[in-house]
Amino acid sequence: MSDRAGGQERVIEPEFKIRDTRGDIAYFRLPESVTMVGLIPSKRGALRGNHFHPEQEQKLLIASGLCVHLSQPIDDPEAGISAFLARTDEIVVTLPRIAHADIFLEDTLLINLVNGERDLGSYDQHTQPHIVVEPEEIGRYALLYGVQL
Repeated sequence: MSDRAGGQERVIEPEFKIRDTRGDIAYFRLPESVTMVGLIPSKRGALRGNHFHPEQEQKLLIASGLCVHLSQPIDDPEAGISAFLARTDEIVVTLPRIAHADIFLEDTLLINLVNGERDLGSYDQHTQPHIVVEPEEIGRYALLYGVQL
């Protein structure tokens, strides 16, 4: 587990990888069960998130691609925005009540690993809007990592 993400979040790297002529397999150890899996394909230049989960921890596996992951604790108005690069074969773990957003520097496939429900009928119970980054700020954040969108 890496602390590259700072105190608000953590990054889980593969526990081990297997490589042969067919390709790679990466194995991760998770701290809790997964009851739902969401596939989130995202296009280069897209912005996703800008919300928080009141009770659920969020785990995003970056299956392929690259994004700037941004977060901000909603209970600390003085806290700044934390940002780091999330890469292929990493899981970004976001604690409850930490607002988060992602800016995609490449076409990216995320796999959302959920312990609990993400039913559309109760969306407002498990996901609350909170602006971490405005759409007009996408280019500025990308340039911080040497990418022009």
